[in-house]
Amino acid sequence: MIVWELFFITLAVVVAAIVARSGAARITQRYRLAWTDPDALALPASWSAATLRICTVLAALQLACGLAILWAGVTEPAPIRLTSGALLAGGLASAAAMFFQAGRRFAPSTVAVAVGLLALAIAGGLLLVLAGGMSAGPLRRLSCLLIALAVQVWFWAWIAGVWEQQLDRGAAWTTAGRLLAWTPRVALILALLALMASGGLLYLLTAGYGGAPGHGAVWAIGGHVILLAGLGRALRTWRRRVFTGLLILGCGALIASLALGLR
Repeated sequence: MIVWELFFITLAVVVAAIVARSGAARITQRYRLAWTDPDALALPASWSAATLRICTVLAALQLACGLAILWAGVTEPAPIRLTSGALLAGGLASAAAMFFQAGRRFAPSTVAVAVGLLALAIAGGLLLVLAGGMSAGPLRRLSCLLIALAVQVWFWAWIAGVWEQQLDRGAAWTTAGRLLAWTPRVALILALLALMASGGLLYLLTAGYGGAPGHGAVWAIGGHVILLAGLGRALRTWRRRVFTGLLILGCGALIASLALGLR
């Protein structure tokens, strides 16, 4: 398990180093132009397409590795604090690097990977705070994953309103403005993943993993309450039927978790 975490961190370091080196080279080039050809500074900065593709591929590999680590941390007795710390640090570093690249040379694939890494980092941070170390059982770990996903649904619904201020008469002219169209899709994917985690929690509760209400069942119920808050925020932001349906499913999952956890 530690080998995969080291691989995840190594990929994050490589991606950040490539982006930093590319940025430093561009700054050096423009510094030289200031002395030799000042008029060239008025031209928009050009970034290597090959560098962007390499970073995107490495970041996508890191994202796949992180998802595998996150799932293994839920299903196996792994040192969850080490796992979550690696996801948080590596995910944030690579997400920042990819957003920086997207701001210089916009590409949908770059944005998609950056958003995925940021979501992974948020999940890792929440798991780091909430998991409770190696003693946490599968129900509590899966509950933390549900909470992490639910918080991210709320986050992307909230950030959509913030990024909407980056529009100029409805037209996107900044990286944040161009990302605005992606926010409902990201929130929808996260909500579907959260409902899948909810289904796993209900199965564990049915199998008798919950114990007394003061143990894992409370985590499961709390996770569903936070999921409803995230889905409610998403419905308020976008007012789409799909979020209405997901909110109804979330209500049903909360009722089921109450019935199973407090029996």
